[in-house]
Amino acid sequence: MDEKVKQLLDLVKENPDMELMFMTSYEVCGSDDHLYWKGNIEKIKKAVYWNYGETIKTGEEDIKEIIYENFSSDSELDSFGDKELEFLTDQEYELMKARGEVKEAIIVYLNL
Repeated sequence: MDEKVKQLLDLVKENPDMELMFMTSYEVCGSDDHLYWKGNIEKIKKAVYWNYGETIKTGEEDIKEIIYENFSSDSELDSFGDKELEFLTDQEYELMKARGEVKEAIIVYLNL
């Protein structure tokens, strides 16, 4: 059995109630010529994700970076320093998790 398939099966067995999400880049399926594409598993990981506009952001660090950038561009928070913005970012991230906006999933990345 392929090692990546085994890894996927093990993760699903260990986390049977966790969402399973398949992701690919635009380059893999950026055409209207076909309905389906054959892809290969590039990597598999258990990670948090957030639906951010028309995209999905994965990983706590990337999600917090966006939150931080949103806070730092808010003119009402101009007087806040990095430490205060980082504190607000951490607080907002935890609230987003509690509200179910940031979720955990087994993410399978597909490539050609």
